Amino acid sequence: SAVSSLSVLASNIYFLSILVVLGAAFAFLKDKKRGKLFVIAIILALALNFVFTEAVVKGFPDEIFRERPYAAHPDLISLKGEYFSDSSFPSSHVAALAAVFTAAICFYRKFWPVALAGTAFIGLSRMINGAHYFSDVLAGVSFGILYGLVAFFVVDYAGRRLLMGK
Repeated sequence: SAVSSLSVLASNIYFLSILVVLGAAFAFLKDKKRGKLFVIAIILALALNFVFTEAVVKGFPDEIFRERPYAAHPDLISLKGEYFSDSSFPSSHVAALAAVFTAAICFYRKFWPVALAGTAFIGLSRMINGAHYFSDVLAGVSFGILYGLVAFFVVDYAGRRLLMGK
């Protein structure tokens, strides 16, 4: 169906990466000073996601490993999209996107409807695709918001103190 095909595309990490790069490029071209800080915040937010979600949280598979829905319930749920064998908890796709969108909202407040809709759509897509449970998505959103806020505050502070001399 069209919804299934769209959810597979929306969950594709390469597609999401291209959207993030295009968004960052647009922000940079629109306002070089704030756009530069935004790009740095995105990089920091994604680095936090990688270090904490991928390395720390998913690095302790015995303690918090959760089998993905399609693997745990193959008779009920069929995988749509890419196969992953790591822990279902938390959704790192959603955490990464929520981190980027949170940083975007901090820099560009009017962007919040797009950020909210995009995060909800990716979260729903990950569940529709059989890759995550609702709690995985909720944890991913929570982690992502935290990463995005930390990145914004670090970049905002550093930007005002170091780059702009305030």
